[in-house]
Amino acid sequence: MKGADGFIMEEIQFIEGKEVFSKVGIAFFLLLILTEIMGPLFYVVMEQSGIQEIVGKYHLDLFLTQMPMYLVAVPISIFVLKGLPAHGKPEEHSWKMSRLFACFCICIGTMYLGNIIGQALMTLIGVLKGGKSENLLENVVMDTNIWGILLIVVLIGPILEEYLCRKVLLDRINQYGQGISVLVSGLIFGLIHGNFYQFFYAFGLGAIFAYIYVKTGKWKYPVVFHILINFMGSVVPLFFIRRLETVLSDDMSKSLGEVVLSLLLLLPYAVMIIGLIITGIVLLFCFRKEIVFSKGSICIEKGKQFQMIFVNVGMILLFVTCGILFGISTIMS
Repeated sequence: MKGADGFIMEEIQFIEGKEVFSKVGIAFFLLLILTEIMGPLFYVVMEQSGIQEIVGKYHLDLFLTQMPMYLVAVPISIFVLKGLPAHGKPEEHSWKMSRLFACFCICIGTMYLGNIIGQALMTLIGVLKGGKSENLLENVVMDTNIWGILLIVVLIGPILEEYLCRKVLLDRINQYGQGISVLVSGLIFGLIHGNFYQFFYAFGLGAIFAYIYVKTGKWKYPVVFHILINFMGSVVPLFFIRRLETVLSDDMSKSLGEVVLSLLLLLPYAVMIIGLIITGIVLLFCFRKEIVFSKGSICIEKGKQFQMIFVNVGMILLFVTCGILFGISTIMS
């Protein structure tokens, strides 16, 4: 049986845990609020300075929508999180290429399953609204220069997001156990995307990236995975779509060969993606029992974990803000 000192220590750890997760919630609440505030201000500054015209000329609209977050909101969120002590250092192991490839396949499978769920939900919402739901971010990406996508979506985004949502965050909550760390990191990563289209696959990927980090201590693994996934999900499809659009806009009698060539290039890629999806789903099912979470240096009884993590000022602010953003994006889509 626990003595009085044990109960007192547990209560202190519980209260301190609530403060830690409240600060985590505040950090990501600020990320969302500052992104929403800085977006219009950034646009006005760009317009007044004439940069907006250059951005429009070179089809870099994504630059205007994402850079306020990466230039202002993310650094401030990192600063707030770094106010917490890094008591949750991960395990340190190197994984073989075979294991990393298996994890990458699982990432691809999870991403496409999550994407199907998001698309199905938004289609249902569109039917209930009496119209067709539209992914606004996807439209912005489609209108953006491919080099802009490479810079923002493939390089800057993954590096900053993984540093914030994995390295900085997990080093400060992993002392409460790997299971809690993976859940919180994945959930927050899904929520900050701000819409149902991206929430499900972002949550799944975020959880896998978090698992990889807490098991290896290698920040570079989720960064490389994130870069590859964003490249495969944005640059490659956009390349094929624009190539086909260009070919089909020409005289069909002259461009039939180009159409055939484009389809021949697309076919192996499509087969590869389908293969990765199937492999990932099979591997996830086969190795699900090998997914284990180590306990942390601080153990909070299960009945109090939910309250510690989510019932605090910071997390409530974050969830309310996300609810509003999800609602707005659903109405506007």
